[in-house]
Amino acid sequence: MTEATVTLDWRDLLRKSEERLEPAWLRKLRRGALDLFEKQSWPDRTDENWRFTDYRRLLPESLGGEVGGTFAGTEHVAELEEVLSQGKVISLAETQAEEAGPVRVSSLLDAARQQDELVRRMLEEDLAHAVDRFDTLGLATFEGGLVLQVKDEASPEDVLTLRYRPRPAEDEFHSTYSYISLGAGSRGLLV
Repeated sequence: MTEATVTLDWRDLLRKSEERLEPAWLRKLRRGALDLFEKQSWPDRTDENWRFTDYRRLLPESLGGEVGGTFAGTEHVAELEEVLSQGKVISLAETQAEEAGPVRVSSLLDAARQQDELVRRMLEEDLAHAVDRFDTLGLATFEGGLVLQVKDEASPEDVLTLRYRPRPAEDEFHSTYSYISLGAGSRGLLV
């Protein structure tokens, strides 16, 4: 059996958090996740089996059908910089403006810095439901992610297509969290 060793110093995590100008509540959440991580045992083989699932069987090309979404017969692929809304590709900067309209996209860290209560609630809920060391370690150390918010005034006929590819990690251990919040009357399909 292979043994894993993870050496983390909470002071290093908090220092990085301060350097990124993260809010105090996020540093507290990271510290709480690390404290929970230290109390949990490593998963046994049964708990760990799901990590050996062949994800390639779940890829869209394996399942058949179209990859991504369509609007007016044209597929639009959106990186973090672009989102298709109301039939046109809009930039990330446009979605962050006050008059952005029904769609807002931002990085998880930017949303946290802006004291977004929705993001705070989602991260705290994830920590409350963390079941193993992988969950808690990810919440303590995440460096990236995405928040997509569709407001209540979005038209149900509007098709929003987003394809997000996380950027490469700066270090060996890296996790990202992405959240989608749909307003009243909105529907979502996650593929």
